[in-house]
Amino acid sequence: MTSLSKRLTQAVNGWASTVDRQGRAGAARTFQVAMSDRLNDHKAGGKAGASYRALLTYLSGQSEPTLEWLRLAAEVLDVRLGWLLLGEKPVRPGAVPAGVVRTHAPVVQHLTGEQGERLMELLVGRLADAQPAGTDPATAEDLGLFADALFRNVFFTWGAVTGGGEKADFERFFFAWVAAMLAAVPRPGEGQRLQDVARKLPQGEWPSAQEDTDA
Repeated sequence: MTSLSKRLTQAVNGWASTVDRQGRAGAARTFQVAMSDRLNDHKAGGKAGASYRALLTYLSGQSEPTLEWLRLAAEVLDVRLGWLLLGEKPVRPGAVPAGVVRTHAPVVQHLTGEQGERLMELLVGRLADAQPAGTDPATAEDLGLFADALFRNVFFTWGAVTGGGEKADFERFFFAWVAAMLAAVPRPGEGQRLQDVARKLPQGEWPSAQEDTDA
């Protein structure tokens, strides 16, 4: 398989999971019907690439579709053409760039450095991609809510387990915690909304200014 065929297969399986329950073969067949209708509507290349056999060659990497076919496929699958062609993030159209984590949750970058920020951005992107197909892309506010909720969850769990410690200890704990969440993220289109994940994270209260002073 080529990189293009892998992304196409990933997108087809994620998209079809919301409209079809017949497994991977059913996913390809369902998508082929949707693409055939879209190609007919646009009169694109006289139905070029509309057959099921043609789709299977695209998914296996035996041949590559035309740019017009890919453009229409991206519309049907609700993914960006740039991602389908080149793997450019974000995956979904209208998705918020990963850099908003730095803007809306600066405490993450401040306390965990560049490595922690990149790890958080990766997790946010993976969770956003896993949202059920057809749902609205996460907004900057959604990402800020999630980053804050996750950071609070990690911070207070770390405090409960260790009784506090050095910044370096917290960073290692943070990396391990987020890495574990990354490993559990479902495939694109098969997870929960980012907003719902954030709301389910146990929360704690930040220490007050007086408590900080007393400490």
